[in-house]
Amino acid sequence: QKITLLNNLNFSTSYDITKDSIRWSDVTVSAGTRLFKDKLALNTNMLLDPYQLDKKGEKIDKFNDKLFRIKTVGITANYSLSSEDFKKDKESLKNNKNKRKNNGNGAQDTPDLFGRNNKNANDFSNTPENETEVKETLLYRHKIPWTLNLTYTLNYSNDGFTSDITRNILMFSGNVELSPKWGVGFNSGYDIKNTGFSYTNLNFSRDLDSWRLNFGWTPFGQRTSYNFFIGVKSSVLSDLKWDKNKPPDRVLF
Repeated sequence: QKITLLNNLNFSTSYDITKDSIRWSDVTVSAGTRLFKDKLALNTNMLLDPYQLDKKGEKIDKFNDKLFRIKTVGITANYSLSSEDFKKDKESLKNNKNKRKNNGNGAQDTPDLFGRNNKNANDFSNTPENETEVKETLLYRHKIPWTLNLTYTLNYSNDGFTSDITRNILMFSGNVELSPKWGVGFNSGYDIKNTGFSYTNLNFSRDLDSWRLNFGWTPFGQRTSYNFFIGVKSSVLSDLKWDKNKPPDRVLF
């Protein structure tokens, strides 16, 4: 079995021979990998400074004692889920159960005098009147497809004197198909650093055969707004529509 440790690993820098000093530029490092059957994508990037800083925070033509000083670090993790993933898991479990049921090598089924594998006279296990096999009954057969995407972002900065986490956000988005013609989408996130929700948007859609209906809503924040639209799908009759919206409040300062 092949296991991928790194999908990519890159280093880049430059050397300017026209300068009198500080000829080396910052070193850029980027790497990425995928885990959990390519469901989780991890990417990171770093900016490394080879030179020291003076008391004013400006570079001097002298290398760092520890080779490099980390200026910035960025980490991004993306994870995606859907209803199809759980469907595949159920199918694989079902196949494994069937394999365990049919695990025999056939030696336990000895033919009778006439070369047939007949059951005993008192064995009623396979007769329709006395069937004992348990069958699964689905009371509610409608399946609701859905998708969920998670993104985590972390940024770190160091100016040589102070260091701080400048960005620390968990974002999530997805879609839910309530019925073949009803759809719901959402997009939001939580700012861990500032302890508050980021831009949040909800979207509802309805397929009305020849018509379509959309409703978008930003429930809170500085960009609170909504937009309602209903119109004909055909581009020829695109003027047959009605929309109502409330734009975000204008902020002067």
